[in-house]
Amino acid sequence: MKKEKLSRGSELLIEDLANLEHIQWIEWSKNLAKREHLSEMRLARWKRLWIPYKDLSEEEKEQDRIWARKVLQTMWNSASKELKLRNKDKKEKEKK
Repeated sequence: MKKEKLSRGSELLIEDLANLEHIQWIEWSKNLAKREHLSEMRLARWKRLWIPYKDLSEEEKEQDRIWARKVLQTMWNSASKELKLRNKDKKEKEKK
């Protein structure tokens, strides 16, 4: 999504999605760490981030927000396509 002024509701949604993205990343990275040999440096860096989203620095939170915005944009695009299809179907039915 473009970086523009968002409504309070949109900001809250992005924060909720960012939190979910972080939880998902923690699960993925912990599973990977169990199965794969990771460098000590990478494992130490990841372990430092295995904390709740609310405890991350703003810079770290922004990394999750980037993915949250991508999810939101995908949802918006899908909803827009669905609306266009419904309008097209409605117009076709009205012609009959």
